[in-house]
Amino acid sequence: MLDSGCNIALVVIARNEERCIERCLKSAAPYVDDMLVLDTGSTDRTMEIAQDSGARVATFVWIDDFAAARNAALDAVNARWRVVLDADEWLDDSAAALRDLSREPASFVAQVNIRSVLDPDLNTGQPLQASDWLSRVLPQGVRYSGRIHETPVHSLPVRRLPVTVWHDGYAMAQRAHKRGRNLALLQRAVAEQPEDAYFRYQLAREQEQAGDGDAAVASYLEALRERPRIAPPWRDAAVFNAIDCLGRTRQFEAGIELIQAELPQYAGAVDFWFVLGGFFFELASARPELAPEFMPRIEECYLRCLELGEQPQASGALRGRGSFLAARNLYAFYTATGDAERAETYRQLSIVSGSTP
Repeated sequence: MLDSGCNIALVVIARNEERCIERCLKSAAPYVDDMLVLDTGSTDRTMEIAQDSGARVATFVWIDDFAAARNAALDAVNARWRVVLDADEWLDDSAAALRDLSREPASFVAQVNIRSVLDPDLNTGQPLQASDWLSRVLPQGVRYSGRIHETPVHSLPVRRLPVTVWHDGYAMAQRAHKRGRNLALLQRAVAEQPEDAYFRYQLAREQEQAGDGDAAVASYLEALRERPRIAPPWRDAAVFNAIDCLGRTRQFEAGIELIQAELPQYAGAVDFWFVLGGFFFELASARPELAPEFMPRIEECYLRCLELGEQPQASGALRGRGSFLAARNLYAFYTATGDAERAETYRQLSIVSGSTP
């Protein structure tokens, strides 16, 4: 049954999310007029917890199609604005800005800053965060498309809101049980829509996380084969991931070709220089005869990262690449080259910059 009408509604699809559904709903409750959880087949206490947290609960028979579930959830609310969250996401106090939407015409799609909490860096123990801007505040009438990694389809203007959404679903403990499902759905999506570069990119990410580097490289390069006049928002991450993966799979010639093609576009991007440093490290390690040529390039890349600094507004930014992660790699570089004084300088910098949020 539809609600009687409101300004802002929270819309969540969930299955077996008793770990985190209460956190999600309680974080949103102060800023929305209605909360709807669409359950796609839970066998745990997800629905009970959702109801106890103040949400309305509806059910949906899962058909291996995330867009279908999202659209069913959107159909179950009657609000001018819909805030779309996953159960493993939550809002902080910045969500107060959502209330300003009550004075806005529902004539645009709004992006929020998704900050994913990752597993700590293995070398420093520093907590890692990835930042991205995604369209999660939708006016009434906008719907989703895509069997997996679904996206809203519209021709409306896009505006960024000063709202942060936190997410812990990329942590290893949470990601493992979704991997097989996501890989199968993406393979099916690519088979159904082989021309869709976005699905190729998402398939590459899943293949890379599953440890199949060669398959991931092939999928990344296929996703990047076309160069549209207006680049899609995921293209930056696809380029950076492809360079990193090409280095780790020792496909150096293809990597250098991609780097040369993309350097003019990404000369000011800290993520580009960070993965470039890793690529040159892999190259110098695999081909010691080329180390005298590429060792200075490794140093140049990480110094460039520190010069550029953090770029949290960039799509897919990883916190630390413009600060403590680059400094840590320079510490390792100068240690390996016997420059103890510089090594200590960057060791200290990695500690100081890593402790700064």
